[in-house]
Formats: sequence, structure tokens, C-alpha cells
Amino acid sequence: MILAVSLFLLTITAAAARPPKPRAKTAPRARAAAPRVLGKLAMVSAREATLRARPETQARALSIVPRNTYLAITRQQGEYYGVLMINRTTGWVHRSQVRMIPYQMAMSSPGGTPPAKPSAPPRKPSASPPPAAKPPPRRTAATPKPPTRTAAVPTKTRKQAATATSEALVPKGLDARTQALLRRALAYREPLTGSRAQNANLDASLFVRRVFAAQGISLPRYAREQAAVGIPVKWQNLEAGDRLYFDLEGTGRINHTGIYLGKGRFIHAAPGSGEVTVLSLFLPRFYNAILTARR
Repeated sequence: MILAVSLFLLTITAAAARPPKPRAKTAPRARAAAPRVLGKLAMVSAREATLRARPETQARALSIVPRNTYLAITRQQGEYYGVLMINRTTGWVHRSQVRMIPYQMAMSSPGGTPPAKPSAPPRKPSASPPPAAKPPPRRTAATPKPPTRTAAVPTKTRKQAATATSEALVPKGLDARTQALLRRALAYREPLTGSRAQNANLDASLFVRRVFAAQGISLPRYAREQAAVGIPVKWQNLEAGDRLYFDLEGTGRINHTGIYLGKGRFIHAAPGSGEVTVLSLFLPRFYNAILTARR
């Protein structure tokens, strides 16, 4: 009995004295670089918003952007929000002219690639299903019907209305040649043309080439070649009629182009569809893809 107990204790002691087996070391996982947050997202809620050089009412106006334009808000000072401009400086907009959106704008790398699409905030689970919509009240013979309203007959045709809209996009005070160039570019929009024939097989570089050819200016066929023609223009010196060149594919090479209209807007032929539209340069897709401009 004593011998059995001694052997049992000896076995436990020997097992405890054995050194633990070393664990295999695993290589540390590479951490993905955290995206750099540019600021919060806001949308112009007024008819148009004025971006100023300082957070003051009388400060110099830098740009005027139309309703529903997205802005990157970087900070707040009093009644003004700081807005990230095209040339990476800060403009100021009064907070009454914008509406904050619960998203953040982020850049995936410092190299200037377009930011990732913001993900929608998670929805809170509802305790009970939403109440069903109440059915409209049934009409009885005694219930009088509301008077029928007739739509007013428009006094302008679609083409006249489109012409007026295009004229509003041409800044005042331009020389005659630049005005003619912008009007020619805006004539490619529907329904002003009344026909899609001139937009057949149209892409961005061909659109710019045709517009400038109408003014007697010859440009190469493709955007990369066009960017080598003309005088380079800094962002803060952009003027209506300047050519803009983008990298929309994130390759570091020019693959898209458009024409600057002034007031933060430009006109281009949309990739893939050839549809000619007017957009804001503050849209993140184009804002983060601008490579250069030429005059």
C-alpha cells in the first residue's frame, strides 16, 4: 500500500516537472491602414450656397454651389461650417444653407484615391411592427366630391425652357468666344437638341474635341493626349471654358475629361452612356479624381 502511494506521487511529481511544450509562433497579422477621415457630409438645402474665404458675411465669395450639392464639412466656427475646397483649402458656408447628413467622408489612402462609399448606419430593431396604413374613408352619396383642378397650360415649349436653363448656366461677363463655346457644349444636352443623333457613340474626350472644334480649336482624340495641349491652370485660377482631366478608374492616368462652366460646375459626357450632363465638381467621385486642368 505504501509502495503504491509512493509510486503514484512520484508519477505526479515527474509530470509536473516536465517543461511545457513551446507554442509555435504565428506571424502578426498585417493591419489594414485605417481610412483617413476628411470630414462629415452635408448637402446644400438652400437654392444655392455661397462658399466664402472667411467665416464672415462680408467675406469674399469663393464659389456658389446649387441645391443638392454634397459638401465635405471639416469643422465649425460659430454660425459657419468649414468646407474642403478643390484646392485642399477651406471655404466657409453658413449653416442655414446646408443640411448635415449622418455620414463621414473618408479617403482610403493618402494618395488621393476616391473614398469608400459610406455605409448606412445600422437600424435599431423595432419592438413592434409598424402600424398598418389606415384605409381612405369611403365616400357616400352625401359626401361632396372635391373640385377638380386642371393643370395650367405651359406658355413655353420644352425647347424654350431648356434654352432658358442653359442660358442661366453661362456666366455673365465672358468674352464672346467663351460664351459661344459653353453654349455649344450645353447644346448637347437633352431635350435642347430634340435629337440624340449628335450624341451617338459619344464619349468624354470626343465630346470635348467636338465642342472646341466648333470654335476652330483642334484637339487630339483622347483625353491623355488633350491634357498635353494648352496652358496648365491651378485650381484656384479655374475659369469658365477651361478643360478638366480626371482619373476616375484609380489608375493614376487620365481617363476622363470635361469643361468647366464656372461656379463649381462642369459639363461632360457620362462614361458608358454618352449622356451629356452638368454636375458639381464637389461630388466626391470627381473631386477626388481631378488630376489637372488646361486652358
